[in-house]
Parts: sequence; structure tokens; C-alpha cells
Amino acid sequence: MVKQAALFLLPGLSVALPVVGQTSRLWRPEERVVLPDLRFVGAVAADDSYLFIASRHALGLYDRRMMRWLPPVTRVDGYPAAAVTIALADPSDRSIWLGTREGLFNYSPLLQEIRRISIVGGVRMLMLDAANPVGGLYVRTATGWELLPLGGMATFPATNLPSLQNRIMPLSIEQVIRSLPMLEGMRSFVLTDDRLRTYRYTAAARVPHSEEVLLGTDGLGAILLDPLTATFTRLDFGLMGQGAGAVTVVPGGVWVAALRDSERRGFTFVSDDLQRFEYDEGPRVTGFGLRSVRSVVMRASGLWAATDAGIVWVRPGGDVRRIDIELPLAESYALAPSDSGLWVGTAGGLAFVDDFGVVSHVAGALGRPVFAVSATEDSVWFGTSDGLVVYSTHSRELLVPALIASEPQLLDPIIATALVGDTLVVATQQRVLWRAPDGAWQNEGRIVSNIGLLRKLAPDSGGIWIGGDQGFAFFRFAFREFTFFNARGDIPGRVRDMAVSNEYLWIATEGGLVRFSKRALL
Repeated sequence: MVKQAALFLLPGLSVALPVVGQTSRLWRPEERVVLPDLRFVGAVAADDSYLFIASRHALGLYDRRMMRWLPPVTRVDGYPAAAVTIALADPSDRSIWLGTREGLFNYSPLLQEIRRISIVGGVRMLMLDAANPVGGLYVRTATGWELLPLGGMATFPATNLPSLQNRIMPLSIEQVIRSLPMLEGMRSFVLTDDRLRTYRYTAAARVPHSEEVLLGTDGLGAILLDPLTATFTRLDFGLMGQGAGAVTVVPGGVWVAALRDSERRGFTFVSDDLQRFEYDEGPRVTGFGLRSVRSVVMRASGLWAATDAGIVWVRPGGDVRRIDIELPLAESYALAPSDSGLWVGTAGGLAFVDDFGVVSHVAGALGRPVFAVSATEDSVWFGTSDGLVVYSTHSRELLVPALIASEPQLLDPIIATALVGDTLVVATQQRVLWRAPDGAWQNEGRIVSNIGLLRKLAPDSGGIWIGGDQGFAFFRFAFREFTFFNARGDIPGRVRDMAVSNEYLWIATEGGLVRFSKRALL
């Protein structure tokens, strides 16, 4: 679990006292992982064990010995909101020091502990003494060099500095280029992606006991360069953009759609073990041509997405096809799989798209937004701005049965529907209702005060996951009880989508993708 110690300033001193920075249960890394965007790197560092990558939103950690990524340290763990501009690995305890304009941060991968020390004017430079590795950390501030003793709680003016040959300090990009002129010649090759976008180096660090150099960039993530072979490896980790708009489970992992405000728009594959990442931004010239994705579904025919630009279909092999629903305001909100295709909820009504991309419309369902869809063998339940409606696939009729009309809350706008076996669950913005086969509707009352306005439902064994603006919950049908996860810091933003696999609950939020161990939650 990540522990936090908040450090604040007293007159004349930089002092550290243990204070919890965020109110959240202490999740262990195997219980909860928040996946951010690590493409914009402010500082890098390396030691015998780890590569450290300090980005806008998180600290990435690559274990060199095990050759695998560790869970990142994000803002819900105490990562600084201010930009990290300098980093230095400390060999005395295998921790990493991070400097910002607000102060100094230290993270220990071994203890999974983060500390913070406020520095007036911010951190300008960091330094260690190779001749005295336990002598403390030298910090250059706006007023000069100060010393933070090993395990100390305050910095003091440094009376003596290490000799020039014993100073361990972060490297600048200019220093690395001077020592490796080949970097300048390889710049256009290393710093150009497959869509011909170019980037800049932002940080550099030498990797101990090797010839390799770790490089940071302003949008391409971190790069590991081997000067002996003139080869480089891009260290892909995290999402395409900071937020996640939609998520769907596939064998071995999930596909995640980028949030509308991301610098890049498309899809990221994330493996279950968080070691493999793939990125798809669509055709090189045009991209996917969308701004936001509300729902994604994987079928044998490919990846389907409900977007502001209709349906995007990414077929096996990478071929992309956009399907125009051809309805007024055909912006798409929801997808529900069936044996031969997908039911689609759009701003203009309900439609069906078969696995060949042929669209058919549901007569009578036009003209009102459909926000949610769930399909059985003979019925399609869909939520509209005017309440819950059912479409019979046998009689091809739209119905509002008496069992719906008898429950006033089902005439409110329905924002989500789900099927848990034969049990139908629907959500308005404030409450959850459900109905077992041949039973009456059960109204669970308002839970908006617990997790904010409701957004999404995700079925699971024995219950349903519910996502909101301020947290999430699990509802058990057998006991008619909720378990709420609404502490500040449990998730990094409001819920946009949810998906369930055997071991994990995946939550797409405005602050990144979150992977929870279901065993830890339940």
C-alpha cells in the first residue's frame, strides 16, 4: 500500500510531519492500480534496480531485474500536482527524489512510501556525494544549497559541498548530446512516430552498469537508447490519453477508449498483468474522425464503438469502417450484443447493425434519445429520455407494459440498463431498480448522496456494479444491500464506464483507467 507523509514549512525550516494527504482506504498495489498517461515526461532517473519515469500525472517504475512494470504512483497516491522538473535516484535506499516548483518528493519502491517537503521557491537542482552516500541530499533552492540529512525532517544551509569529482547530479539533455553526438543524428528517427508527428527530448539519465541512456520526451513517453548498437526501445506504458471514456473486456485484457479531451483519440489495449500496451489511432491520414466514445464491444467481427460520429467498426487486421445510422442526430450512446449483431442506442432512436455492417431501424422508436440498451433472445430493453421501453423482436412492437407504467420512477430518464442472468436492472440518475423474472419491480431508493449522479452499470455474479460521479458501489440481490466505495481517493475521477472480468473490475474514469481486484473489493 502507498503511505503518505505530508511535509510543510515552518519559519526558516523545511519540516516534515506525517499527515495523510488524501482520505482513502489504503489499497495495496495488487488490489488497485490507476493507469494514467505517461507520454509527457518531465524527468527520468535510473539505479541498479529501477528505471524512474516522472510524467505529468504519475511516476512510472520499471523493474530492471524482473523486466516488468510496477504499478505507477499517481495523484491518488500522493504524486505531486505540480510539474516534476528534476529527478535523482538515491543509491543509499533505492528511492527516487523528485523536484517541483512547490517542493521535494521522495518515493521508496521498497517501502511503497511517499514523502513531501515544501521548499520555498521550489527545487532548482539535486545532488548526492559519491564519497559519502549516506550523508544526505543536497537541494539547491532559490536562496542556495541546503542539506537534507539522511532520514532528516528538515533542510539546513549546506556549509560544505562535495568535491566536483564526487558530485552525483541529474544530467541535462545538452550534456548527454555532447557526450553522445549520435543522438543528434538519430533525432528525426527516434523522435518521429508512425503518424509522422515529431517530439523533443525533455530529460536524460544514464543507466548504471550499462551503456544505455534513458530519455524522456514531450509526448512519446520514455525511450531506452543503447549507443553501442545504435538501437532504441520505446517504453510503452499507460493510456493513450489521461482519461478513459469506455472499456470492454477481451481475452487477456481490455480495450480502452480515450476520453474526449485527450490529446490523442483512439483505443488502447491493456493486458491483465499491465505489461503489454497497444495503441490504435485509426488510419494515418484521417484517424477515426471522432471526438468521444460512449461504449465499446468486442465481437468476432471486430471492435465496435458507439461514438459522437455514429458507429466505428475496427475489423480484424486493422481495417476501419464508419457506419452512419442515417437517423436525425445519429450520435450513438450504447451498444448491446445479440447473436447476429448489435443493438444501438442513438440520439435519434433505436437501431440494429448486423455483423456485416448493415443497419436496420426500429419503427416507432425514432425521435427520442436512447441512452441504454440490453437485449435478450426475444426482447430489447432500452432506456430513453421518457423512461424504460421494451421492443419485442418476435412481434416487432414497442411496448410499455403495465409492470413498467406501475412504477413511476421508470418513467424518468433511464441512463443505464443491464442484465444479470434473467434479472433486469435499470438506473436513473439517482436510483437503481431491478426485476427478477415474473416478479415485481424493486426500487432501492436514492443513492445519489452516496456516489453522486449514477452513470453506468456492470453485471457480475450475484449482483451489479454501479458507477457514479463520486464513487462506485456493488449491490447484492440476495441481501438487498449496497457496498459503497466513495472515499476521496478511491478513484481518480468520475466514472465513465465499467467492465468486469473473472478477477478484476475495470473502471474508466476521467482521471485514468482503474483496475481493482474483485477479491479485495468483495
